[in-house]
Amino acid sequence: MALLDGFGRKIDYLRLSVTDRCNFRCVYCMPVHGVEFVPRDELLTFDELERIARVLIELGIEKIRITGGEPTVRKDLLELVRRIGSLPLQSFSMTTNGYAFSETVKEFFDAGLHRVNISLDTLKPQRFKDMARFDGFHRVYRSIWRSMEVGLDPVKINMVVMKGINDDEIFDFVELARKNPLHVRFIEYMPSSHSYGNRFQDDRILTTDRLKALVAERYSLIPSDPKITAGPAKMHTIEGFKGAIGFIDPYADHFCSTCNRIRLTSLGKLKWCLFSNEGLDLKGFLRSGNSDEHLRNWILEKILTDKPAHHPLGISDMISVNTVFSQVGG
Repeated sequence: MALLDGFGRKIDYLRLSVTDRCNFRCVYCMPVHGVEFVPRDELLTFDELERIARVLIELGIEKIRITGGEPTVRKDLLELVRRIGSLPLQSFSMTTNGYAFSETVKEFFDAGLHRVNISLDTLKPQRFKDMARFDGFHRVYRSIWRSMEVGLDPVKINMVVMKGINDDEIFDFVELARKNPLHVRFIEYMPSSHSYGNRFQDDRILTTDRLKALVAERYSLIPSDPKITAGPAKMHTIEGFKGAIGFIDPYADHFCSTCNRIRLTSLGKLKWCLFSNEGLDLKGFLRSGNSDEHLRNWILEKILTDKPAHHPLGISDMISVNTVFSQVGG
C-alpha cells in the first residue's frame, strides 16, 4: 500500500534514530560542553524499534536509514542491523560520523546494509580535530574507503559547508569523486536549537546557488536524471568522473513539496518534520499495551492531519524549534 499524507505526498522513507549519543563533539551540532544524555532505559529497545519498523513497512515505508546521534555507539548495533536488514526494504542505509564504522562495516554489509552516508566536513587532520574536538580524521577517512571495498553502494560523503571555516576545501571534496564512485553532497549550514548552547552564525552560510556557481566555474556540471532517487540532494555528474556531486539547499529551494520522509527519535517520538516540535509518542503508545493494529490506525490518522506542508522557512523560526541534530539525526 502507499502511505500518503494530507497533501498527497507519498511517504516511503523512515529515518530511525537509535541513540542521542556521539563519540565526539562537532562544532556543527554539539556544543562544547556536550548535552545531557537520557538514561538508557528511556531509549526504544531493539524489539520496539523492529516492531515499529514492521508496522511502518506494512503501511508503505520502503526505505529505512539508521541514524543517531552516532549509531555506532549503540551497544549491539549489529543485532539491530540484522533485524532491520531481514525486512522487505528497497533501501537500508546508515548515517555515521565514520569514527568506528570501519571496524564493523563488513559485518553490517553481510547483515543487509545497502549503503552509507559518512559525515566529513574537512580533509585536513588538524582542522578536523579543531572542528570535532577529537583527533579522528584518519579513522573516518579509512571508513570511507573500507565502505567502498566491502560493496556498500553508493557511499555518500556529507559535507556541511561553512563560510570562513571549510569553504576553501570545496574543490578538494569535488576531486574525491574523480576516480572513486563516491557521492559527494554539499549541505548548507543549518541552524540547530539554542536550547543546548548552540550558537548559529548566519554569516557562515554559503548559499547553494553561490556554491554551485563556484563549482561550475571549474567543472561542467551535468544534472542527473531527477527520477533517480537521491533524497533531497540535486545530483550532478562531471564528465570523466566516476562519482557524482550533490547540493542540498534547505532554504531557498527547500524540498518540502516532495518530502517523502518521517523521523523516529531514539526516545520514540515520530516526527513529521525535522524542524517541528510536533510528533507522536510511539514509545508511550507501545508501552501502554496497544496492539499493532491500533498503532497502524493511529499513524494513518495523524499523518493525514498533522504532517505539515513545509518546515519554518525563516532561519529565526528554525532556531526557535527544539531541533538538536545529535538527537534526531539531521
